[in-house]
Amino acid sequence: VKAYNGHYKVHFEGTAKAGATTDGVVTITETPQKKTGTKITYSPNPETYKDSWINKEQVIEFLTQMSYFNPGLTYILDFDGDKKTILSKNGLVDALKENKAIHKNVLHKVTEIDGVRVELALQWCKTGSEIKPYANSLFVPDGGQFYTGFKTSLTKAFNTALDTDFSGEIIRKYLDGYVSVTVGIPQFSNQAKTALANPEARTACAKATTDAIKE
Repeated sequence: VKAYNGHYKVHFEGTAKAGATTDGVVTITETPQKKTGTKITYSPNPETYKDSWINKEQVIEFLTQMSYFNPGLTYILDFDGDKKTILSKNGLVDALKENKAIHKNVLHKVTEIDGVRVELALQWCKTGSEIKPYANSLFVPDGGQFYTGFKTSLTKAFNTALDTDFSGEIIRKYLDGYVSVTVGIPQFSNQAKTALANPEARTACAKATTDAIKE
């Protein structure tokens, strides 16, 4: 495919007898563009959705979550002229609630180890803590290999740094935040994709956690 410094446009439309179809024509404007990005215009078909409609707040929440995993990327949501700009400058750190923390500095680490990108954004809180594991920007409630590596290294590094002997459950009891990994080819433990099975993600996450505690 020849690359153009221009504008690409493609149109999809649903039909009564089939799903989304396209006319197969991609319009290309070779005029140089100063701006870059992707614009998606979506109009629900009233024959298909009838009285159902888009939940604006759910879309905003989804894009806000996505912005945490793509710092610096601006999302502009336009509901019939009602525009909202969503941007995260600091990644997962922006998702943490400052008023919950019991310490000033967030435990934040972004690194890449053997092709695996790891980001940790954690803080100890007074109440209501929860560590949320993500793999390739997908929430994986059961964690998997990388989350096991995180928990094991956290316990060991924490106790080593403070010369203590706390259990992992005690250390994590009021720990809140995110443990996120990105791998080239994700391997999930089940069809529901609730746990990541990549062994290299466990090694990378374990090292990143140890380094973060030391720092």
